[in-house]
Amino acid sequence: PDNSGTKRLTIERLQQRCDRTITQTDPVWKTLCQKREFPAPARTRLCAKLHGMDRQALQGALAEYFAPWVQALDLRVLSCDAQAVLVQLPQQAQLARVGGMLCGQAMMAAADTCMVLALINHLGQFRPCTTVQMNTSFLRPLSAQDGLVRATVLRAGKSLAFGEIDIRGAVDGKSVCRASTTYALL
Repeated sequence: PDNSGTKRLTIERLQQRCDRTITQTDPVWKTLCQKREFPAPARTRLCAKLHGMDRQALQGALAEYFAPWVQALDLRVLSCDAQAVLVQLPQQAQLARVGGMLCGQAMMAAADTCMVLALINHLGQFRPCTTVQMNTSFLRPLSAQDGLVRATVLRAGKSLAFGEIDIRGAVDGKSVCRASTTYALL
């Protein structure tokens, strides 16, 4: 029991109780994920766990849902949790400008793409969305190293989602770009 005296339901307990893997077609799914009395944040986390989003599923989403020029960024999903994804943006000559610095357009495209991956992970499935607002600050140049993009879902409602993205150097760990975003969920 948690502090409120109610039993805390975890996906592990649920699967043990049912002695099987829970999928979206199960009645248990409908009971837990679609009923309003199950708190929305917990419902969202449980739905994502039931969907089983993992690094490989998110990597596959890059090929399935994004344009070829976005795929050319060669993003690699490193890890994910309930709220965020961590993606590697490899250093590439075609993304560099004079002096070998990663161009801002590539960072913004990577940030936007990674936020969509974070939403897929958070929601447990792809949901069509569009960027409404993206506010980006470039803090320092990124050169001679890969970028690590961490996209975090701050809040996802019925029609809007909000997030933050931080891009850091993979070698020195210094933040090079920060962005805040708003998405319309279609």
